[in-house]
Amino acid sequence: MGYLNWLDLLILIMLLLFLSRGISIGLIGSVFEVLSILVGMLAASKYYTLAGNYIMGIIPIPEGLADVISFVGIFMLVSALVMAGGSLISFITRFSFIKFLDRVGGSITGAVVGMGVAGIILLLLTTFPLVDGFDSRVEESHLASPLVNLMEGLYEKSSELLPVDFPRLAFYPEHLTSYSREGPAFKSINFQDLEGSTCLNCEGKVEFEGYLNTGGRHVSPKFTCFDCGRTSDGCQTFEGYHVMYDGCPVVLGRQGYRFDCGIWTNGNFVRPTGECPYCGERGRAHDTNQEERYILLP
Repeated sequence: MGYLNWLDLLILIMLLLFLSRGISIGLIGSVFEVLSILVGMLAASKYYTLAGNYIMGIIPIPEGLADVISFVGIFMLVSALVMAGGSLISFITRFSFIKFLDRVGGSITGAVVGMGVAGIILLLLTTFPLVDGFDSRVEESHLASPLVNLMEGLYEKSSELLPVDFPRLAFYPEHLTSYSREGPAFKSINFQDLEGSTCLNCEGKVEFEGYLNTGGRHVSPKFTCFDCGRTSDGCQTFEGYHVMYDGCPVVLGRQGYRFDCGIWTNGNFVRPTGECPYCGERGRAHDTNQEERYILLP
């Protein structure tokens, strides 16, 4: 095991702070802290679009910014209310024999909350490429990279199981949304021609399994990588991405973007690097000839 980098040290400091806080507020307080995050996320995910529309009716700001403001505002308000209720209930442990157990349980819960908060922050920072080279620091970290992968998987599972529409933690240039899986562009592609295409994750070859049912009345092409088992409708291959989106994934990978398939989901995002076998593109950190415009996919 190599040396810990500065990102590992920051994560350890955060975990120690949350562990200390867990001991301070106890198990009951820590449980309500977790509940405040979950309930806050649920409430914000359910009502942020309504609040965003209301904000845009008062202040002329972009829709994406209004959604972010409303989401954060609802989350903070609901979380504060839940924490206030937890503070009242946890008061009873100060005068009972379960105080010691409450503190021990609080330390464990506090450490778990610290991991969750650190993972969410890292996930946001890797999703929004605000700092050049941050993604490489994450990949070099012994703690950050596993946390990001864990949070990505939990986020995807939560969006599938809970009865709310979570906003997608992924930003894409606006031109990517021109591809419609139900439109003419989809029908004009002969997906059998993508047999043997190159996987974005391991650069192995993929197998075309045919047009399979996705769980409802819809069918979709499905590809599986022979080497790593990654699945997709073709978008997780270099060649398929070019055909479907008319762009190079390596270029976006160099800008910090990570990809997964929305139909045959893998539960983790990959960032393609190196040379694209389709066009030979090695990527550029920034294209000065193209305006950078981003949207949050629902």
